Amino acid sequence: MLNGYNFAWDEDDLTDEATDLAPLETPLTVQAVGNLQPDLRASLPEMMLVAASNGVDGVPVDFRGAGSAAAGSTGGVWSNDHDGDGNADSDVVVFEGTMKGGEYYPFAEFQVNTANGDYRFKEARIIESELTDATSLDGSQTVYSMCRTAYIASTGFFVLDALLDWPVMVYDGSWSQWGSLSDDDTKGGELTDAAWALDNTTYMEDDLIYNKDALKQVEALNADEDALLLSPADANQVEDADYEYQIQDSGSSTGGSAPTEGSGDLGGNC
Repeated sequence: MLNGYNFAWDEDDLTDEATDLAPLETPLTVQAVGNLQPDLRASLPEMMLVAASNGVDGVPVDFRGAGSAAAGSTGGVWSNDHDGDGNADSDVVVFEGTMKGGEYYPFAEFQVNTANGDYRFKEARIIESELTDATSLDGSQTVYSMCRTAYIASTGFFVLDALLDWPVMVYDGSWSQWGSLSDDDTKGGELTDAAWALDNTTYMEDDLIYNKDALKQVEALNADEDALLLSPADANQVEDADYEYQIQDSGSSTGGSAPTEGSGDLGGNC
């Protein structure tokens, strides 16, 4: 990462030889971590508030670049064989477009010369100059870094946080989550509660495109009905589980007392 994204690794320096490591025995668990960072990761409800503010509470930036708003640009995350030929088909999310108040910037522009294989990051002053010239960003707003599944979003976060020292958070649901949340069953939406639907003018700019209209196979929202619940009460089930784990009786083996409810914004940012 410090060399300029993962392509900068020199494969000759890597090894596939197994290494014997003694088992690491430690009483530490995440229950003992007291410095939770609620300004690091944005949950879905937080992103809904950001989008509804239309740039007032922060700017969502898709670091895939402007082409990611085109029809069929966001592939699904589940492997589905719809035609029975034994191969996974190319699914897409329900809709594409620009989140309200959002911006685009290709992450490759952070690198010295991507086309010629120089993946080192440019100097911070150059990155900042090019970024501010190409977008409405000036370093005063909180940037919500996103992409398709948060892989590229993590790069955007690293550059803005570590190189530019800008306020930035990661929306790790990214467009694979956002673009799937629709209650319009004529377009492939599966939500049964319109409160979570994002394909409307509250959360989206007017470039909204439905992939079904572009003859694309829309991915099922609930790929595993036993593992993924869709009722609003379960919308943040992973974070709820994290919170329940943190507040349970930690005992003496964790090296410290578990955080208690009310000690921080644990429920939305664990």
